[in-house]
Parts: sequence; C-alpha cells; structure tokens
Amino acid sequence: MLEHVGDLLIAPPNLGDFNPRSVLTPGGCPIEWTFSSRPSDVRYMLDIHPRQVPEALKPLVGGLPYCWLNVQKTPQQSTYQLVKPHGWTDPDPLFMEDCVPVLAGFSGPKQATEVHYLYHPGTQGLEKLLEQQHPEWLPAFWNDLRFLTRQPHRRLPHRTPITLIVRDHEVSVHIPSSALFLDERLARQRLGQWFSSEAYTSAMQHTGLIHTTVGWEFSRTGLVRTVGVTLRTWR
Repeated sequence: MLEHVGDLLIAPPNLGDFNPRSVLTPGGCPIEWTFSSRPSDVRYMLDIHPRQVPEALKPLVGGLPYCWLNVQKTPQQSTYQLVKPHGWTDPDPLFMEDCVPVLAGFSGPKQATEVHYLYHPGTQGLEKLLEQQHPEWLPAFWNDLRFLTRQPHRRLPHRTPITLIVRDHEVSVHIPSSALFLDERLARQRLGQWFSSEAYTSAMQHTGLIHTTVGWEFSRTGLVRTVGVTLRTWR
C-alpha cells in the first residue's frame, strides 16, 4: 500500500507501528516518499517499531524503540536498509571538517553500506568533493540549482545544513525544500516544471502532500534527480 501515495491518504496504516515523535520529516510524519528520475524506482523511508523490520536486519536494531527503514523497489528486486545513528566504529569515508556523520545505513549485519552527513554549505568544499568523484555531472547540478532558485550564481542555500549520503562510488546531495523555496506553493510550481516523473505528477495532484527534499545522486553511470514528499497532516 505504501507504494501508492494516494492509497495512504485514503486509508492510513496502523498508527501503532509508527514513531509518534518522529523526526524523519519536518512536520513529524514518519513516512517519506522519494520520487526518482528513474521511473521504475519506488522508494520510501519509514520511522517504525522494530517488529516491522525484516528479520535479516533485526540484530542491528539493538535497544532502539523505533528505527528508520529505507525501502527501495525495482522490477527486479526489493531492498531494505536500516538507518540508525552513526556510531564511533562506523566508517567515515569523507572525513571532512565541515561534514558531520550523523547516520549509518545497513543493508545487512556487516559494516555500514552508507553514511549520512550534515554538511554546512560552503560551495567550494562541495564542488571539490564532487570534482574528485563525478566532475562530469557538476554542470547539470549547478544548472538545476539555477533553474530552481532563479539565481544566476553557483551558490548553495545557507539557511540550513544539507545532507550528503556516501555509498561505494556514489555521492548524494539532498537539500531541504524549505531552503530552496519560500513556500509550498512555489515548490510545487518550480518542481512541477523541472522534475519529470509520471508517478510524482500523479501523486502531487493530492493537496495533502508537501515537499521535503530535492536531491541529486552522482554515480559513474549517471546523475539521478530525486524529490522527497510527505503528508501535510499526519495525526
């Protein structure tokens, strides 16, 4: 059911399975969908009770009363990842002064497969990181930001930290929607012009959704654009 946003708006799942004090999204909703420019992807993150975690990941839960579960489905397979606070034994692949590791993602019982950082925007630091790994996609990234913000310069929003996610040879940049747009009306207008996804366009016909993040995933195979949304009203 969670693959279809409209179904959830009509018939929400059991509230007892979700964290009533979730910080997954700004408004406290424990569900966030991520639409991708890869049309076959279905992604969502849940802040849920450990009993809902797949058996293979339950040993990682420890004593957490609730945990984040990242679900990604393609026509070929479904993958699940447990996301929890970054520990001192977890990897820190960036090791940058202005990047604070805050979360670690686990696809199995071994070492974390991805690390989430809070990055305090400094254009040169981010550009240097992306130039080292995926310079071929940088022009498209800056062009996207210029279009969304209507600013002519290569400049990141400075009002709030952004999130960097590092996994293998991939770096993702996620900027809060509130840092890019003055309000939800403007976010809907500009993202509707920029982001091409049939699933996203269909979902955003519902006024009960609001935007959370805008993202770019840099990898050797291409640049994937993402948009995160959540429920405007949860309780």
